[in-house]
This record gives sequence, structure tokens and C-alpha cells, in this order.
Amino acid sequence: MTTSDLLFIVVYIILRRFQLYYYPPCFLQITPVCTVLYVLSRLSIDCSAWFTVAFSFDRFVAICFHEMKTKYCTGKTATRVLATICIFFCLKNIPNSFVYKPGKMVNNVPRYCYFRPGYFNDPRWTSFKYFQTFLTPLFPFIFILFINILTVRHIFEAIKVRKELRGQRKTENDPEIGYMLRNLSCCTNALIYVVTQKHFRDQLKYAVTYPVITIIQLVNKSNIRGSREQNEEST
Repeated sequence: MTTSDLLFIVVYIILRRFQLYYYPPCFLQITPVCTVLYVLSRLSIDCSAWFTVAFSFDRFVAICFHEMKTKYCTGKTATRVLATICIFFCLKNIPNSFVYKPGKMVNNVPRYCYFRPGYFNDPRWTSFKYFQTFLTPLFPFIFILFINILTVRHIFEAIKVRKELRGQRKTENDPEIGYMLRNLSCCTNALIYVVTQKHFRDQLKYAVTYPVITIIQLVNKSNIRGSREQNEEST
């Protein structure tokens, strides 16, 4: 979820929206490039929403179906589900690559992205737009809401049964169930995941610093090699 959210921020916000106001004319305005950015932004939106659906269902199974948890809630299953979602939405977004046409030709290079005339009145495009809206975000919102309602209801039923078994009074609090509710809170905000997940922060730092470290190492090696050659020449 975090990766797809960050992909959307980079592709749609930084590369698409910012270039309309802050960037000078550049390669981002070439028709094939802006078409690819549009497709990637749609793909990141779809994947972000449906990764959240997959996470919500996985959490629902882990909490409500303990027998099924050992078979479904595994790394192999998660890989298959995420791969299936990615492949499906890659295929689904193929028509979006035909949405735009060039605005004008500059030195025989197509520039700018304009919607094709049939995009607004062609029944096929209209049906596809309704299909996109239903698929993302309407259906994910309904599904996530429904799954969360079932999960919360199961948690409260478990709390009620446990209180009856332990003979607790209604005014008493159960600290273990309180911690579980806190830890199971779902949030797709990319910044929160960056702050809370150490593994993700480490991977992100590695991806950012790797090019710089590689360049520094290459420069150091060239300097050492140059100093050796100078010493050899002097001797």
C-alpha cells in the first residue's frame, strides 16, 4: 500500500501536476511520456485501493477465522494475491493508453496530451469510465467498510464472551483487547507507514543513498588508482 501510494505521489503529483505550473517545457510534455504517466497514475490508484482491500480481508481472516489463518495468511499467499492484483490492473489500464492524442507537433515530435473527441461521447468510452469508477473506488470502499464492520463485530463479541468467562464487570477495561484494537488500526497514509515501519524506512534509505554511496566509492577508487600511478611514475 505504501509503495503504491508513493508511486502515485511521484507520478501524478510531482511529474504530472507540478509540471503544469512549475516546470519549463521539457520531455514530460511529449505525448507518449504524458500518456505513460497517466496510465501509471491510474495503475497506482487501482493498486493502492485494492491492496487495502486485500489487507482488510487478510486481517479479517486472521481475526475471525483462526483455522483458515494458518493456510491463507502466509507470505506465499500474499505474493500471489498482490501479483494477481498487479497483473489484472495492468491489463485493465491498457485502454487508458489510447485516451490521449497529440496537441501539436513540434519539430516532428508530438507534444501535449489532449483527450480524443470520442472519449466524451463514445458509448464504449463512457462504459469504460463507469467500469473504472465502480472498480475504483466505489467497490473497494463498500467492501472495506463491510469487512471492517464484520471484524469489529467479531471483536466485540469476543470481548463480551471473555468478560462473561472472567466474570468482569462492565466498568472494567481489558488492556489486552485495548492493545489489539490499537495495533490493528488500518491506515493507508504513506507517511504513517514510513514513520512506523522500520523495515520500510531502511529499504527507502537504502534506495536513496545507494547511488550516492556508489559514486563516492567509484571516486575513491579512481583517486587511489591515480595516487598509485603517480607513486609508480615517481619511483
